[in-house]
Amino acid sequence: MRRRRHRREIRHAADWNARYSLDEGLDREWRPCRITNLSMGGAAFDLIGGPPIRWGDRMTLELNALPADPVGLVLRVRVRRLAKSQAGGLTVGVEFLEPNALESSVLDLLIQLRRSG
Repeated sequence: MRRRRHRREIRHAADWNARYSLDEGLDREWRPCRITNLSMGGAAFDLIGGPPIRWGDRMTLELNALPADPVGLVLRVRVRRLAKSQAGGLTVGVEFLEPNALESSVLDLLIQLRRSG
């Protein structure tokens, strides 16, 4: 029996616009999604439609948490969870792939802003 691996980081609820693009395959178009939770190690987002996404896929995720920021935080991610969303679409759980010091600092700031607001 496989043991379920628990997250190391606490996830915080979010409700932010974002977009994603698959890193492999023919369809690398940017598509909208909605961030539903966020931690220092990963995020979950909802999407409706788009190309098929599989466990282990790599993609690029752009978080637009601050309305005044035309380009959000861009992170490389790997799909670690797929589930049907409440809206009938797909909820995708991802882990961040080695964010650099600046990306980690911005993530921490976004989480702190979310916790205080």
